[in-house]
Amino acid sequence: FHIRCTCHIFNLCVQDRFRSLETYIKPIRTAIHYLWTHLQVMKQWGRFCRANGMRAKRFARDVPTRWNSTYKLLLSTFEYKELLYGFFGQVVQSSSLYYFQTNEIFAQQYVKF
Repeated sequence: FHIRCTCHIFNLCVQDRFRSLETYIKPIRTAIHYLWTHLQVMKQWGRFCRANGMRAKRFARDVPTRWNSTYKLLLSTFEYKELLYGFFGQVVQSSSLYYFQTNEIFAQQYVKF
């Protein structure tokens, strides 16, 4: 086996298994992607964390071609799950309909986080 081929096959197997967990992982991916792509939201996140006595954190990015990036994303958000839930529930929800939809998805999956 060539090393790159083995890694690619392993990644395909892991990604296939993640498809069965997509309903649990997608809301978290969406929320973190939203934080990464909007500078104003990232600033609000920093203020929200300081107000709640925690250090603002930039979470790991989820890259589809790297199987362990999803694990790193979930691991990095686990400590902040309640803070993220509160942030999307209070701060972001009032801004627009898109935020509200993201919050609803996140809230529905919160128990399974």
